[in-house]
Amino acid sequence: MQIINSSNLTQYDHKGEIINNYFVIGNVYELKVDLRVRAGAGTNYRQKNYLELTPDGKKHAYKKIKAVLKAGTKVTCLDIIVKDSNEIWIKIPSGYVAGLYNGQQYIG
Repeated sequence: MQIINSSNLTQYDHKGEIINNYFVIGNVYELKVDLRVRAGAGTNYRQKNYLELTPDGKKHAYKKIKAVLKAGTKVTCLDIIVKDSNEIWIKIPSGYVAGLYNGQQYIG
């Protein structure tokens, strides 16, 4: 705890905190559309493969080579990465999905 406090690492604790007007860490959301799962927060990160998804993620994905979760899938928000006011990425157990991209909200 001394290292955590002296290094101000608690600044990275966000559980239940509203980071933006759209999403809250720890909440469960539903995908409005089919979404690609990426290795990082942004389109510049590679799309994950189906086999890289969690077992639960595989239950809600198309059985293709690339990981695509189906619309209607419920996901737990583990972290929020705000790129700008038009781009917000959500970390879920299987990777990252676009919560808001080009001003369009994909998770609700």
